[in-house]
Amino acid sequence: KKLSSVKSSQDEYKKRTKRLWNNLEEVRTKKLLEEKKEQIRKNRLKMKSYSKKAITPKKK
Repeated sequence: KKLSSVKSSQDEYKKRTKRLWNNLEEVRTKKLLEEKKEQIRKNRLKMKSYSKKAITPKKK
């Protein structure tokens, strides 16, 4: 019983620490920047794909 109690308290401690860490302004800002970069990358890929479709003439 004691071992599971210690394990559970360690898990709670880790969850709390992670939650507090993720609420830090620097961490949130970094995450937003990474999401923005990823969105830009996806948009560029879509644009590249679209331009290939638009430029290549359709064969009849």
